[in-house]
Amino acid sequence: MTKNQLINRIAEKNELNKKEVEAIVSLFLYELTEVLSDERVTIKDFGSFNRVTRSARIARNPITGEKINVPAKEVIKFKAHKALLGEAEIAE
Repeated sequence: MTKNQLINRIAEKNELNKKEVEAIVSLFLYELTEVLSDERVTIKDFGSFNRVTRSARIARNPITGEKINVPAKEVIKFKAHKALLGEAEIAE
């Protein structure tokens, strides 16, 4: 699903103005990005986002067999909540 598809779906299901939904979704994503630079983000019954550093390593090109140095880098990890995976009952 793309960002546009998400916006359309929310707007249609809730009979909301598409431009307002787009602004809210964009604001949410912006704030999520800003907060992740400093701390972990947990959304109840959805999951958590965390910035981690992958250590440097030596990889291998599968075609040539050549060794390649892969530098350390920061990535975002997502851990899904049990409710998102269907493993827990969601309280309504």
